[in-house]
Amino acid sequence: MVRLSANVLRYGKEGPLPQRRELRAGPLSLVYEEGSIRYVRLGGREVVRRIYAAVRDPAWGTVPHRVCDLRIAEEPDSFCIGFTCEDVEGAIAFAWRGAITGERDGTVTFTMDGRARSAFRTSRTGLCVLHPIAECAGRPCSVEHTDGTVEDGRFPLLISPHQPFMDLRAVSHEVAPGVRAEVRFDGDTFEMEDQRNWTDASYKTYSRPLALPRPYELRAGERVRQTVRIALSGTPPSPAAGSGAPTLTIGAKALAPLPRIGFGAGRQSARTEALRPGHLRLQLRLGEPGWDAALQGASERACLLEVALLPGRDAEAELRTLRTELDETQPNVVAWFVLAGGPPALTAARRILGDCARPALVGGGSAGGFVELNRNRPERGTLDVVTYDLNPQVHQFDNASMVEALDGQAWTIRTARQFLGDVPLAVGPVTLGRAPDARQASLFCAAWTVGSLRRMCESRAWSATYYETAGPGGLMAPDDGPAYPVYHVFTDVAEFAGGEALALGVSHPLLVDGLALRRGVRTRALLANMTNEPQAVTLSGVRGRALIRTMDETNAERAMLEPEGFRAGVGRPLAGDLVELPPYAVARVDWGEEA
Repeated sequence: MVRLSANVLRYGKEGPLPQRRELRAGPLSLVYEEGSIRYVRLGGREVVRRIYAAVRDPAWGTVPHRVCDLRIAEEPDSFCIGFTCEDVEGAIAFAWRGAITGERDGTVTFTMDGRARSAFRTSRTGLCVLHPIAECAGRPCSVEHTDGTVEDGRFPLLISPHQPFMDLRAVSHEVAPGVRAEVRFDGDTFEMEDQRNWTDASYKTYSRPLALPRPYELRAGERVRQTVRIALSGTPPSPAAGSGAPTLTIGAKALAPLPRIGFGAGRQSARTEALRPGHLRLQLRLGEPGWDAALQGASERACLLEVALLPGRDAEAELRTLRTELDETQPNVVAWFVLAGGPPALTAARRILGDCARPALVGGGSAGGFVELNRNRPERGTLDVVTYDLNPQVHQFDNASMVEALDGQAWTIRTARQFLGDVPLAVGPVTLGRAPDARQASLFCAAWTVGSLRRMCESRAWSATYYETAGPGGLMAPDDGPAYPVYHVFTDVAEFAGGEALALGVSHPLLVDGLALRRGVRTRALLANMTNEPQAVTLSGVRGRALIRTMDETNAERAMLEPEGFRAGVGRPLAGDLVELPPYAVARVDWGEEA
């Protein structure tokens, strides 16, 4: 057997881990990581989620950067960081000097001072600040504009389709009783967007207003210098004791029925049957050849189908051809989503497909993520069902940012319910977003998926479509190849199809997440370590004798290569309420008469 390294099992690839350093600036704590700072906190309350520099190409792609000449001078309650950063890709060559300081009074200053080494076009080059959702959503703030005027505002509670604040010089809000944090921007005109539109769990303040022409050109030698400063006013509270180990608390009452869970209609494997898919999701371009064979093939492999339709130039004629095919083959389609052709195509689909022998919902939504649906809201009552896809890598690509984005998934459903009412929401496909991504075959993907499934259950999605069955963006390799760790998450959940999700209290969702399910007398909890560090989690709510099975870097290789043998193991007795989870491990805990 080929031995896979810990990094391959955790991340899907070899390579050094991000350099992290925990630091303090008086009453504030924060983390330095790869030329940025994260999780600026006052006690247990997050003040700023992240400050970083971004260089975007003309198509909004992020240019990778390399940090060098890093120097950190640290005291118990202050620090000074200096480094050089190079952002080079294709025609883009930009270098900047970063300086980050933290002072004893809680002032944190981040300065970017750079020059273009070549002339290039960019959609954004400058500093970005992320404000946390949990601490800010719906709360009042004070906004200072570039002309010096100050107005009272409020962070949006539900997802704002457009920029909530523009022409910014500073924004401040209360972070503890009698204590305010001001974030001040210098070097350009800044504005704020609600990044939950793309599932990022943050509001982002960035420079160069989107109303200005873009992309724009930086000339060779042109300087870009920007500064962000965090300052506290008022008397910070005394440092609180540590928040303790993460806890997962399982409730006794049902929260919601388990949504129907399906997968993209990718390549098949003999192991697909164990997944018990609630449906397969198919996309048909009716103006191109081969859609009829794809529909027939998918209908032979699935009890139910969800079908996204992309009509071409003659939607009416193409939909009538589809109807003829349906009358002959009668595939068991549960929902049609018309994602191209605008209102005329939707109206035609409702008329032509609405009275098939096997009735199905006819709706629409977005093929471009939640942001398109939010900015182009359909009239309430015009759709039987609505869909949109989700992925965590629109703006950031590291593991921690992808974990943060899980909360953004739940916010999309809450917001959609506000303007759509009780129309069924078929969320998906939910993917890692950039295929092929080596992390698809890693423990990280399995842990991330546990967190995503919890949000789908808690938000009462009608259905959820994930990945594809087999392939580079799938649950397993094609042609009966290895079953990826995420395969075991879905087979664990499939055994509870038709059951219900239980309420689950999660104290530290950026560290540990989970999912609790019940069907009949059996209960199952999935626990997931969301980090590269071991975590000890306190699990409460388990009743009676329980068995635990952990999938981690010590046995993930066997789980991939011998999935049937791995699944045959029932685990070991759970001793006590403290569960040790290795990096990115997923543990299954079962109890009940049949456990």
